[in-house]
Amino acid sequence: MSDRGSKLYDIPLVQAHDFMRAFIQAKGNTELLQFAIETTESMKRIINLLTDDQTELLSYEEELRDELYRYPLGFRILPVDEQVHSLLKYFPNLNASHVNELAKGNLPKGAEGWAVIPKPDRIGTYYEAFTKALQLIAENRVFKIWLEDELLEQNISLFDKTKQCHSKLNAQPGDLWVFPFQFGKRWSKHSYHMVCFENNEFGLGPYEIAILLLTHPNRIIKSIQIQIGCLGCEYKGASANANFDDYLIFYRNSIHDRLDLGCFTKNDLANTYPAISGFLSLDPSSQKT
Repeated sequence: MSDRGSKLYDIPLVQAHDFMRAFIQAKGNTELLQFAIETTESMKRIINLLTDDQTELLSYEEELRDELYRYPLGFRILPVDEQVHSLLKYFPNLNASHVNELAKGNLPKGAEGWAVIPKPDRIGTYYEAFTKALQLIAENRVFKIWLEDELLEQNISLFDKTKQCHSKLNAQPGDLWVFPFQFGKRWSKHSYHMVCFENNEFGLGPYEIAILLLTHPNRIIKSIQIQIGCLGCEYKGASANANFDDYLIFYRNSIHDRLDLGCFTKNDLANTYPAISGFLSLDPSSQKT
Protein backbone atom coordinates (compact mmCIF):
# COMPACT_ATOMS: atom_id res chain seq x y z
CA MET A 1 0.00 0.00 0.00
CA SER A 2 1.26 3.45 -0.83
CA ASP A 3 1.66 5.88 2.06
CA ARG A 4 0.21 9.29 1.37
CA GLY A 5 -0.01 10.25 5.02
CA SER A 6 2.30 13.21 4.60
CA LYS A 7 -0.52 15.10 2.92
CA LEU A 8 -2.58 15.42 6.05
CA TYR A 9 -1.13 15.83 9.56
CA ASP A 10 1.81 13.65 8.51
CA ILE A 11 -0.09 10.63 9.81
CA PRO A 12 0.33 7.39 7.82
CA LEU A 13 -2.85 5.80 6.56
CA VAL A 14 -1.93 2.58 8.32
CA GLN A 15 -2.16 4.41 11.67
CA ALA A 16 -5.65 5.62 10.79
CA HIS A 17 -6.58 2.04 9.96
CA ASP A 18 -5.22 0.85 13.32
CA PHE A 19 -7.46 3.36 15.05
CA MET A 20 -10.51 2.16 13.14
CA ARG A 21 -9.70 -1.49 13.83
CA ALA A 22 -9.17 -0.78 17.53
CA PHE A 23 -12.42 1.16 17.80
CA ILE A 24 -14.39 -1.62 16.09
CA GLN A 25 -12.78 -4.43 18.06
CA ALA A 26 -13.05 -2.70 21.44
CA LYS A 27 -16.67 -3.66 22.23
CA GLY A 28 -16.22 -2.96 25.92
CA ASN A 29 -12.52 -3.75 26.10
CA THR A 30 -11.21 -0.83 28.16
CA GLU A 31 -7.61 -1.29 26.98
CA LEU A 32 -8.54 -0.95 23.33
CA LEU A 33 -10.97 1.87 24.00
CA GLN A 34 -8.25 3.76 25.84
CA PHE A 35 -5.99 3.34 22.83
CA ALA A 36 -8.73 4.64 20.54
CA ILE A 37 -9.26 7.68 22.74
CA GLU A 38 -5.57 8.46 23.03
CA THR A 39 -4.84 8.10 19.32
CA THR A 40 -5.91 11.67 18.65
CA GLU A 41 -3.70 12.15 15.63
CA SER A 42 -5.26 9.14 13.93
CA MET A 43 -8.68 10.55 14.79
CA LYS A 44 -7.74 13.82 13.09
CA ARG A 45 -6.66 11.82 10.07
CA ILE A 46 -9.99 10.01 9.81
CA ILE A 47 -12.04 13.14 10.36
CA ASN A 48 -10.08 14.90 7.65
CA LEU A 49 -10.62 12.05 5.23
CA LEU A 50 -14.33 11.90 5.96
CA THR A 51 -14.95 15.63 5.65
CA ASP A 52 -12.42 17.17 3.30
CA ASP A 53 -11.03 14.61 0.90
CA GLN A 54 -13.53 12.01 -0.26
CA THR A 55 -11.39 11.14 -3.28
CA GLU A 56 -8.47 10.12 -1.10
CA LEU A 57 -10.79 8.26 1.28
CA LEU A 58 -12.28 6.19 -1.55
CA SER A 59 -8.82 5.44 -2.92
CA TYR A 60 -7.65 4.43 0.56
CA GLU A 61 -10.64 2.13 0.98
CA GLU A 62 -9.84 0.42 -2.32
CA GLU A 63 -6.19 -0.05 -1.36
CA LEU A 64 -7.09 -1.30 2.12
CA ARG A 65 -9.61 -3.78 0.73
CA ASP A 66 -7.00 -5.10 -1.67
CA GLU A 67 -4.38 -5.44 1.09
CA LEU A 68 -6.79 -7.28 3.39
CA TYR A 69 -7.04 -10.11 0.85
CA ARG A 70 -3.28 -10.58 0.40
CA TYR A 71 -0.47 -12.39 2.15
CA PRO A 72 2.47 -10.31 3.44
CA LEU A 73 4.88 -9.16 0.77
CA GLY A 74 7.37 -11.92 0.03
CA PHE A 75 5.48 -14.62 1.95
CA ARG A 76 5.69 -18.18 0.64
CA ILE A 77 4.66 -21.59 1.88
CA LEU A 78 7.83 -23.47 2.72
CA PRO A 79 8.86 -26.66 0.91
CA VAL A 80 8.34 -29.75 3.04
CA ASP A 81 12.07 -30.15 3.70
CA GLU A 82 12.24 -26.69 5.27
CA GLN A 83 9.15 -27.37 7.38
CA VAL A 84 10.66 -30.62 8.62
CA HIS A 85 13.95 -28.88 9.43
CA SER A 86 12.06 -26.32 11.52
CA LEU A 87 9.95 -28.91 13.32
CA LEU A 88 12.88 -31.14 14.23
CA LYS A 89 14.35 -28.28 16.26
CA TYR A 90 11.35 -28.58 18.60
CA PHE A 91 10.58 -32.30 18.20
CA PRO A 92 13.95 -33.95 17.45
CA ASN A 93 12.76 -37.55 17.80
CA LEU A 94 10.12 -37.48 15.07
CA ASN A 95 10.39 -39.93 12.18
CA ALA A 96 10.21 -37.77 9.05
CA SER A 97 11.52 -40.32 6.54
CA HIS A 98 8.20 -40.59 4.70
CA VAL A 99 7.50 -36.88 4.17
CA ASN A 100 8.94 -36.40 0.68
CA GLU A 101 7.15 -39.49 -0.60
CA LEU A 102 3.78 -38.31 0.72
CA ALA A 103 4.26 -34.83 -0.74
CA LYS A 104 4.59 -36.10 -4.31
CA GLY A 105 2.01 -35.47 -7.01
CA ASN A 106 -0.07 -32.52 -8.12
CA LEU A 107 -1.82 -30.31 -5.62
CA PRO A 108 -5.63 -30.42 -5.75
CA LYS A 109 -7.59 -27.41 -6.92
CA GLY A 110 -7.53 -24.70 -4.26
CA ALA A 111 -4.39 -25.93 -2.47
CA GLU A 112 -1.26 -23.76 -2.29
CA GLY A 113 1.30 -26.11 -0.83
CA TRP A 114 1.95 -29.04 1.52
CA ALA A 115 1.48 -28.89 5.28
CA VAL A 116 3.76 -30.91 7.56
CA ILE A 117 2.34 -31.38 11.07
CA PRO A 118 3.54 -33.64 13.91
CA LYS A 119 0.93 -36.24 14.72
CA PRO A 120 -0.76 -34.99 17.91
CA ASP A 121 -0.47 -38.36 19.64
CA ARG A 122 3.32 -38.10 19.37
CA ILE A 123 3.02 -35.17 21.77
CA GLY A 124 -0.01 -36.10 23.90
CA THR A 125 -3.74 -35.63 23.43
CA TYR A 126 -4.90 -33.26 20.71
CA TYR A 127 -5.46 -30.54 23.30
CA GLU A 128 -2.04 -31.12 24.88
CA ALA A 129 -0.43 -30.91 21.45
CA PHE A 130 -2.30 -27.64 20.82
CA THR A 131 -1.13 -26.08 24.09
CA LYS A 132 2.43 -27.26 23.39
CA ALA A 133 2.33 -25.54 19.98
CA LEU A 134 1.08 -22.33 21.60
CA GLN A 135 3.90 -22.53 24.15
CA LEU A 136 6.46 -22.83 21.35
CA ILE A 137 4.99 -19.83 19.54
CA ALA A 138 5.24 -17.79 22.74
CA GLU A 139 8.90 -18.79 23.11
CA ASN A 140 9.70 -17.50 19.64
CA ARG A 141 7.69 -14.28 19.30
CA VAL A 142 5.55 -11.84 21.25
CA PHE A 143 2.24 -13.66 21.63
CA LYS A 144 -0.87 -13.20 23.78
CA ILE A 145 -3.78 -15.58 24.35
CA TRP A 146 -6.81 -13.45 25.19
CA LEU A 147 -8.70 -16.57 26.26
CA GLU A 148 -5.97 -17.71 28.66
CA ASP A 149 -8.32 -18.85 31.45
CA GLU A 150 -11.05 -20.10 29.11
CA LEU A 151 -9.05 -21.97 26.49
CA LEU A 152 -10.02 -25.29 28.05
CA GLU A 153 -10.32 -28.65 26.34
CA GLN A 154 -14.08 -28.80 26.91
CA ASN A 155 -14.52 -25.39 25.27
CA ILE A 156 -13.06 -26.51 21.93
CA SER A 157 -15.05 -28.88 19.73
CA LEU A 158 -13.60 -30.18 16.47
CA PHE A 159 -16.06 -30.62 13.61
CA ASP A 160 -16.78 -34.18 12.52
CA LYS A 161 -15.26 -33.73 9.07
CA THR A 162 -12.03 -32.43 10.57
CA LYS A 163 -11.91 -35.39 12.95
CA GLN A 164 -12.46 -37.78 10.03
CA CYS A 165 -9.52 -36.23 8.22
CA HIS A 166 -7.38 -36.49 11.35
CA SER A 167 -8.15 -40.21 11.51
CA LYS A 168 -7.14 -40.67 7.87
CA LEU A 169 -3.93 -38.69 8.42
CA ASN A 170 -3.09 -40.84 11.45
CA ALA A 171 -2.94 -43.81 9.08
CA GLN A 172 0.00 -42.25 7.22
CA PRO A 173 3.43 -43.77 7.99
CA GLY A 174 5.86 -42.01 10.30
CA ASP A 175 5.29 -39.30 12.88
CA LEU A 176 4.10 -36.43 10.69
CA TRP A 177 0.89 -35.60 8.86
CA VAL A 178 1.49 -34.47 5.26
CA PHE A 179 -1.39 -33.00 3.27
CA PRO A 180 -2.21 -30.24 0.76
CA PHE A 181 -3.55 -27.02 2.25
CA GLN A 182 -4.20 -23.35 1.63
CA PHE A 183 -3.24 -20.61 4.08
CA GLY A 184 -6.36 -18.40 3.86
CA LYS A 185 -6.38 -16.61 0.54
CA ARG A 186 -8.93 -19.01 -0.97
CA TRP A 187 -11.58 -17.89 1.55
CA SER A 188 -10.31 -14.36 2.14
CA LYS A 189 -13.53 -12.67 0.96
CA HIS A 190 -15.90 -14.96 2.87
CA SER A 191 -17.38 -14.62 6.33
CA TYR A 192 -17.90 -17.72 8.48
CA HIS A 193 -21.28 -18.70 7.04
CA MET A 194 -20.19 -17.97 3.46
CA VAL A 195 -17.53 -20.70 3.54
CA CYS A 196 -18.63 -23.89 1.79
CA PHE A 197 -15.85 -26.46 1.72
CA GLU A 198 -15.55 -28.89 -1.19
CA ASN A 199 -16.04 -32.59 -0.47
CA ASN A 200 -12.28 -33.07 -0.32
CA GLU A 201 -11.68 -29.95 1.81
CA PHE A 202 -11.76 -29.55 5.58
CA GLY A 203 -11.17 -26.76 8.07
CA LEU A 204 -7.92 -27.04 9.99
CA GLY A 205 -8.08 -27.37 13.74
CA PRO A 206 -6.29 -24.94 16.08
CA TYR A 207 -3.36 -27.29 16.65
CA GLU A 208 -2.53 -27.61 12.94
CA ILE A 209 -2.78 -23.84 12.48
CA ALA A 210 -0.53 -23.18 15.48
CA ILE A 211 2.11 -25.53 14.06
CA LEU A 212 1.91 -23.83 10.66
CA LEU A 213 2.39 -20.45 12.34
CA LEU A 214 5.40 -21.90 14.15
CA THR A 215 6.99 -23.00 10.87
CA HIS A 216 5.77 -19.91 8.97
CA PRO A 217 6.27 -17.03 11.45
CA ASN A 218 6.00 -14.43 8.68
CA ARG A 219 2.45 -15.51 7.74
CA ILE A 220 0.96 -12.85 10.06
CA ILE A 221 3.19 -9.80 10.45
CA LYS A 222 0.79 -6.86 10.12
CA SER A 223 -2.88 -6.12 10.66
CA ILE A 224 -3.61 -5.03 7.09
CA GLN A 225 -3.43 -8.47 5.49
CA ILE A 226 -5.20 -11.83 5.62
CA GLN A 227 -5.58 -12.93 9.23
CA ILE A 228 -6.60 -16.49 10.23
CA GLY A 229 -9.87 -18.12 11.22
CA CYS A 230 -10.00 -21.65 12.61
CA LEU A 231 -13.00 -23.27 10.92
CA GLY A 232 -12.06 -26.79 11.89
CA CYS A 233 -13.63 -26.33 15.30
CA GLU A 234 -16.04 -24.22 17.29
CA TYR A 235 -15.44 -22.52 20.62
CA LYS A 236 -17.44 -21.49 23.67
CA GLY A 237 -16.62 -19.41 26.72
CA ALA A 238 -16.30 -20.80 30.23
CA SER A 239 -19.62 -19.53 31.61
CA ALA A 240 -22.20 -22.16 32.52
CA ASN A 241 -24.71 -21.02 29.88
CA ALA A 242 -22.19 -20.54 27.06
CA ASN A 243 -22.84 -22.19 23.70
CA PHE A 244 -20.51 -23.01 20.82
CA ASP A 245 -21.23 -19.70 19.13
CA ASP A 246 -17.66 -18.62 18.35
CA TYR A 247 -14.56 -19.74 16.47
CA LEU A 248 -10.89 -19.23 17.25
CA ILE A 249 -8.83 -16.62 15.39
CA PHE A 250 -5.15 -15.75 15.08
CA TYR A 251 -4.47 -12.13 14.21
CA ARG A 252 -1.90 -9.36 14.33
CA ASN A 253 -2.37 -6.89 17.18
CA SER A 254 -0.70 -3.81 15.74
CA ILE A 255 -1.42 -1.81 18.88
CA HIS A 256 0.96 -3.96 20.91
CA ASP A 257 3.03 -5.29 17.98
CA ARG A 258 2.32 -8.98 18.58
CA LEU A 259 0.41 -12.08 17.47
CA ASP A 260 -2.85 -12.69 19.35
CA LEU A 261 -5.17 -15.67 19.75
CA GLY A 262 -8.81 -14.81 20.43
CA CYS A 263 -12.31 -15.73 19.32
CA PHE A 264 -14.90 -14.26 16.99
CA THR A 265 -18.65 -14.82 16.74
CA LYS A 266 -19.90 -17.04 13.93
CA ASN A 267 -22.77 -14.64 13.29
CA ASP A 268 -20.62 -11.65 12.39
CA LEU A 269 -20.62 -10.91 8.66
CA ALA A 270 -17.00 -9.69 8.68
CA ASN A 271 -14.56 -11.57 6.47
CA THR A 272 -11.45 -10.51 8.37
CA TYR A 273 -10.55 -14.04 9.52
CA PRO A 274 -10.70 -16.43 6.54
CA ALA A 275 -10.56 -20.19 6.84
CA ILE A 276 -7.35 -22.20 6.60
CA SER A 277 -8.20 -25.53 4.97
CA GLY A 278 -6.65 -28.85 4.04
CA PHE A 279 -7.50 -31.28 1.27
CA LEU A 280 -8.08 -35.03 1.56
CA SER A 281 -10.38 -37.38 -0.31
CA LEU A 282 -13.25 -38.50 1.93
CA ASP A 283 -16.69 -39.97 1.49
CA PRO A 284 -18.68 -37.55 -0.76
CA SER A 285 -21.37 -37.31 1.91
CA SER A 286 -18.96 -35.43 4.22
CA GLN A 287 -20.18 -31.94 4.98
CA LYS A 288 -18.61 -28.71 6.27
CA THR A 289 -19.09 -29.67 9.90
